[in-house]
Amino acid sequence: MTSHPSSAPAAGTGAGAGSTSGTQHLITQAYFDDVLAENADLFDIDTTATEGQEQALSETIDQLSSQGMALDHLCVEFHPNSEEGRAVRERRGELETALATLDGLVQGDGGIREFENEQEVDGVLAALRAVASACSGGDGSGGDGTGRGSIGAYPALALFKSTESIFTLMSLLGIVPLPTSTTGTLDGNDCADISNDREKILKATCQTLSSILSPPSASSIRFSNGGSCDRPELVKKIRAIKAEIRDSFVAFDRLVGLIDLYTLAATKGMDQAHGILTDLANLATAACGGCEKNKVTFVRAGKEKVGGGSCGIESPASTAEITPGRDSSGGISAVVSVLSLPVTTMDTSSAAGTKMLASYCKLLAVLCRFDDFRNPPSNEGGGVGGMPSPDIAVSSAHDHVLEFNRNGIIPVLHEVTRFALNEVGGNEGGSSGHTSSTTSLELAAAALSATRTLAVNDEIVQALVAVGGLKSARIALVAGVGVGEGAGGAEESKMQQGQLRALTSSSLGLIRNLCGNDEIKTNLCLGTADNNDETSTVLPTIILAMRRYRSDPVVQEHGCATLAAMALRKPANAKKIIDEGGPMEVLTAMRQLPNVVPLQRQGALAVRNISSRLIKMAEAEQSGKVDTSISVGGGTEAIPSVEARDTFLDLGAESVLRDIAGKHQGSVDEAYAALRDLGCQVSMVRYDAESTHASGSRGVRGVAMFGESKARFNPVFEESDALEEAVERL
Repeated sequence: MTSHPSSAPAAGTGAGAGSTSGTQHLITQAYFDDVLAENADLFDIDTTATEGQEQALSETIDQLSSQGMALDHLCVEFHPNSEEGRAVRERRGELETALATLDGLVQGDGGIREFENEQEVDGVLAALRAVASACSGGDGSGGDGTGRGSIGAYPALALFKSTESIFTLMSLLGIVPLPTSTTGTLDGNDCADISNDREKILKATCQTLSSILSPPSASSIRFSNGGSCDRPELVKKIRAIKAEIRDSFVAFDRLVGLIDLYTLAATKGMDQAHGILTDLANLATAACGGCEKNKVTFVRAGKEKVGGGSCGIESPASTAEITPGRDSSGGISAVVSVLSLPVTTMDTSSAAGTKMLASYCKLLAVLCRFDDFRNPPSNEGGGVGGMPSPDIAVSSAHDHVLEFNRNGIIPVLHEVTRFALNEVGGNEGGSSGHTSSTTSLELAAAALSATRTLAVNDEIVQALVAVGGLKSARIALVAGVGVGEGAGGAEESKMQQGQLRALTSSSLGLIRNLCGNDEIKTNLCLGTADNNDETSTVLPTIILAMRRYRSDPVVQEHGCATLAAMALRKPANAKKIIDEGGPMEVLTAMRQLPNVVPLQRQGALAVRNISSRLIKMAEAEQSGKVDTSISVGGGTEAIPSVEARDTFLDLGAESVLRDIAGKHQGSVDEAYAALRDLGCQVSMVRYDAESTHASGSRGVRGVAMFGESKARFNPVFEESDALEEAVERL
């Protein structure tokens, strides 16, 4: 085997590519192919045959890997003599050319040079499309990437990372200049001076960055060999390298500035503002999702500047709800400003405007939800606020919710929700087309999902109820389970059914959070005495939603969690749930989705909360110790003896709790408590994988439960001469 110096030709300026460590060296595709050819000549390998090509590739990969070379960014699956190898290398060369084209636009100071002609603008747009396509597994020319010529998403992303092209694309966000006046304020001239070509490049840049930074799903990955790759492992690798690229995104000040700029443009009636604002929101969502550090940076962006926003735009939110003396600028103020557009100047009949609002509702939900479950090494530092980075990311979700609340988001978001639900109601009558219907449903689902993330304490919950949040949740849930029941098998109906499913899930999630308040959950479960449609019980609709969307794990989890919350400490609610058939729906959901651990946990909690107090009250009634009547609808009603226990056991709750929920680490405690309250004999055991019996089975030992055994100590004080002597000797 030939030897090569470790100082191989570098392919980029990064320390490594993909999952490579900082000690690995980057090499070019040409260098790899030269070594491949040299090895074939040295060992007389016939590379005209497939077997010889595979042998030469294997030998070369082993050699270069042992020398500390990074290969993730190279095309190493196919030999250059094969038809596939030539096509893949051609596509890789086109990707390198596209990246070089974009890099050539950036000047030394980070600015973007002027374009010479219209053809150069078209070339830049084509380069951005090629990068986006290649990094998603396409062939770089708009193809689907499932045939020959695709280099694959992971090698393309590794090449993108190794060349540090993320900094080139961040510089391209400056293609539209922000105001440079000392006051930082905007006026109509700032919007009018933006050229159309620059806006096209800005939109394409945002879309390319969004596709690169967004986490992948198994169904979205396309493979260069027709799909024979190990799909879960590849998705894991792609998700990891996307996270590394996302962590290096730092252009949040410019991103917030652009949002402020085009918010003003929307108020001035600029036609393209809504579409550009949507692209900016999608980019912010992709950059912040799964990274708490980026969320904090986005929220703080532009806060050092004076004025309502990073470009001096006054937020339409009521300034009375902002703490006096507190700077209301930054990413949160920018989001509130955009969501305030429908109640000020935006043309709400525009489909582009509806999509824009939905995108900012999704961004709000990302900022107010913790989703960074990575474990960054402590020794790398770089924690939030200059502190050392902890082993687990610190959630900023609660702080962001409170800041949104101070910026007056609740009435603004309620207006967005009400507008979307009104549009959904209009479509029921057939006044609008399919496109308007689906976008309105998407907006309603996104707005309700965002509202749910805000319901973190009783003060905010009360504020949501005060502006009409309960009414909106009821209307949305009814629409989700009732609209389109007679739809046929057309493609439009399938799309709308997906949106209805999302609307149902979002409204159930909001009701679930609102049920944290005892008074609200009782009104939602039992209704009020006046029997008004707006205050009637929502429980039958929840049961209907669980029946209609049995295969949806999110709907089922929210349904079980809502029933569990309603029944907690409220026997009257628990009895109502039993009367409406709640136990059957909970156990059916647990049977049909046995591997969804959050659902199993919420289902076990629902079984326990519904049954425990009713069983104890029935037992107390049988013993004649206490009066077990409960308040129902303004009167009193006695609890039938052992009804709750018999109801669950007759439906097979014991087997479900033992054999399904009890086998998951995330739901075993809840299953144990539910079985215990149902009166079943149950004990917890621990499986020891290291110790095995002679038969080969794993060792099993019991779990010591608090209070099961008496402590071994003598409670009586006895004097001891030996103790006194020992003390004297000290």
